[in-house]
Amino acid sequence: GNHHRHHHQGGGGRVGLGVVQAQFNEPPGQRREQTFRVLEFENGSINQRFEGALRYYCTFRGKWNKQRHPNDFPRSPSWSAPIMISHSNGYRMWTGSETATLGIESIAEEGFATIITNEFDNAGFETLMMVIGERMFNTSDSQHLPPINVTFEHPWLSSMVKMTPSPDWFVGFSDFRSIAFDTETY
Repeated sequence: GNHHRHHHQGGGGRVGLGVVQAQFNEPPGQRREQTFRVLEFENGSINQRFEGALRYYCTFRGKWNKQRHPNDFPRSPSWSAPIMISHSNGYRMWTGSETATLGIESIAEEGFATIITNEFDNAGFETLMMVIGERMFNTSDSQHLPPINVTFEHPWLSSMVKMTPSPDWFVGFSDFRSIAFDTETY
């Protein structure tokens, strides 16, 4: 279908969004300004319906190593490229109890994001933004993921990363709500 996704840039201009490949080369000043803008609205009430997108900067920290997991630790472990999606309450990346989509299966078994990218596109309004990080061959490494936006209608974040070698193990989180239930603030 023909759906549009937008996010605000410094000048108030609107830009269509697709999948963002892992790059982290925004000027630090701009990043600081956006971070400050997020902090500015953290104390306000969500009922003000803050117009536009808030941007999160997430870091993936690998803690899978021989010291922490000495039993049967694999010889050449790695993480697939981490994937994170911001979405509405109407989209589920994965749950512990429902049948996985083909996109989730493909990541869990092969580490490929092609099918989930199609699922993201086909979800229309339910999904806002998808970011993909870099594959990591040192499972203790950390990496900054590309910035991801959330909005009042799309406050949920879901993520997953395949553990290699394994038939279908992955780590991640599902349906993290970036708006706190108790305070209704970001």
